[in-house]
Amino acid sequence: MNYKEELNKANNFRIKINTITNGIVIPGNARSKVSSAYHHLTLEHFCSLIHLLNLNLYASSAALLRPQYEASMRGIYFSDYASDKALKNFISGEKKPTLGTIIGDITSKLEKKKESPFCRFFSSIETMMNEFTHGGMDQVNRRFTESELINNYSEKDKFILVSASLSLAKISFTCTLNTAGRKSELATLFPEVEVDKL
Repeated sequence: MNYKEELNKANNFRIKINTITNGIVIPGNARSKVSSAYHHLTLEHFCSLIHLLNLNLYASSAALLRPQYEASMRGIYFSDYASDKALKNFISGEKKPTLGTIIGDITSKLEKKKESPFCRFFSSIETMMNEFTHGGMDQVNRRFTESELINNYSEKDKFILVSASLSLAKISFTCTLNTAGRKSELATLFPEVEVDKL
């Protein structure tokens, strides 16, 4: 668990995605457009979060993790889990599903396949994400040492932040390339991923 190494990986990935996603073409159907828009937002939050970490602005970067997570989950939901009716209701502005509904739908379907460690991991840090975003005690407690007013984020805090953000970015980037019909590029970017199973 080395924060600096993980941050370096995230910076390298940030450069890759900026180059590859610039001008990417997404199919014209509504499902692809909505899900890809959310994944693109996820990647933008990731780039901003990493930029803030590079500037040692830990509280501001931590505040972006929950919106990044929510954008990623909405992208996954509208791509693979939302019914046609839910998609239509969202597009028309009738009904926007809550994050709880989205996570519940995704988790219940993944649990049946025993494939939800990702959802379990993020549910384990959900309170922390909310506290960081909304300025709760987790943010306030990291503003002090015994007596000094200072950024007081531990190496573990920073590692979890950069690692979680990088994981979300990789998922959204993979989904975006897959939607754009550029799945073959994933094998060179992520040799650890079994691309044929996507």
